[in-house]
Amino acid sequence: KLEPAPSPRDLLQESSLEAMAETSPLVQDVELQDVERGQESCPDQLQSTCADWIEAIMPGPIVRGRADMLFSTCVLMFDGVSDGLVFADLVLCKHWPVLGGALAAVVLIPQILTFSMLYASGMTRLQNAWQVLEFPVLGFATYSCLDLSPTLQQIALAITCVSPVPLVNLAWGWKDGKLPSESGGVWWEVAEGLIEGPCSAILTLYACCLTRSPPSLKFLASIILSFISTSRAADKFSNFGMKRELSEHVIGFLMQVPDVVLRIIFLATLAFLTRPLGDGSDDDLKSSKNYFVCIVLVADLVFNAAFLSAVSPMPKVFWLLLSTVMIISHP
Repeated sequence: KLEPAPSPRDLLQESSLEAMAETSPLVQDVELQDVERGQESCPDQLQSTCADWIEAIMPGPIVRGRADMLFSTCVLMFDGVSDGLVFADLVLCKHWPVLGGALAAVVLIPQILTFSMLYASGMTRLQNAWQVLEFPVLGFATYSCLDLSPTLQQIALAITCVSPVPLVNLAWGWKDGKLPSESGGVWWEVAEGLIEGPCSAILTLYACCLTRSPPSLKFLASIILSFISTSRAADKFSNFGMKRELSEHVIGFLMQVPDVVLRIIFLATLAFLTRPLGDGSDDDLKSSKNYFVCIVLVADLVFNAAFLSAVSPMPKVFWLLLSTVMIISHP
């Protein structure tokens, strides 16, 4: 039998197949490159997928901000309670009213300075002064006007060193996970951490040195919490206005701890070595009055104030607060 002649359509298909066969190496190269690109993109895709999973597991910025504020509030509140217990112990148990009064002063003065600075800058109102005065007035009034048992007297004196400011700031900033501008921002924590924290730690260590005995649990807790709050505040003050990751916060805090601890221990040791001895009696050996270390701190304060006033003009309350803060930490 004779085979039918191919149609024009069959001839066109055969010519197309022959053309594809002739260009098949080029097609294979393109397909190979596509496969290699897919293989190269697999690690990138895996990395992107893992990053998405980590981002989904890790809390968002609001949750991280809330956790940071909650931690700061707990540290400051426990630090205030421990300082109050030490204050009550110095006044009622050890009968050192001068040293106890100095401890109460270094707790209250930073709050007054911070409020004055914020009020002068228009960042707070006069009605918010209750945050500074409520607990001290309540504690001193209860202790002075009521006939209380020794336990209630200790509670009344301990209240005077507790500030509600951290709780108020936590309530104001809980919704957005950050402190609003009208709360004073980080200045409350910096002032309490870099003025009240180191001063209370110095006085507590000085009292422990005068007793010639290991510190009790309340004294030890007050010292450790002061170290933590001071180091944290020093890190925030040194990196003010910078956005950092959690690891950078932790590293910055750990880097501040040695400087803060050594500075506080040095000042407490200096106060103990330069204490007035009097005639050698037991009361004079345990004298709670020390003027030399006060002169050293005032001299440092005056130097910082002169430096700040020469660098930039600012309100007197502002440079007074910064001068006091810079005794422990320099930005």
